[in-house]
Amino acid sequence: MMMSGMVALQVDPKGRLRIPAKYRPALGEEGSRIYAMMNSNGCLNIISQEKANEIISKLSKVVSIAVTERSNAARLILASVCELTEDGQGRFTIPPILKKFAGISKNVIFAGMGNSLELWDAEKWDALNSIVNDPDEFRAAVASLEDILSI
Repeated sequence: MMMSGMVALQVDPKGRLRIPAKYRPALGEEGSRIYAMMNSNGCLNIISQEKANEIISKLSKVVSIAVTERSNAARLILASVCELTEDGQGRFTIPPILKKFAGISKNVIFAGMGNSLELWDAEKWDALNSIVNDPDEFRAAVASLEDILSI
């Protein structure tokens, strides 16, 4: 199941969130484990247990005792993969280290990216996507995708 679109939510006073209903089926059956991890864009990826296992398996082969950029990147990503424990009402709390990394405060955006789900601080999302306020810049960005889009 592919994920697309955006959902704006607020983190509750206790720091909890719920996965929007439209995305939950793509992350696994009700009650299945979900994970969060750092994304190089400064947001968090929310992934299924299956995807987490796949990422952990691939990256664990890269980590070595040698200090290389590749090994360090794999180490950071692996260390950031955290299970999001849902309560009886389907809410989870973002681990503090991931919350700090993504700059998440009160308002957030869940953004479907096809086969993944991103969680953004709303202000960071708006800043990143300010391109939509400039029609010429937006047209140029879309034109750069012309080879894969046929709309």
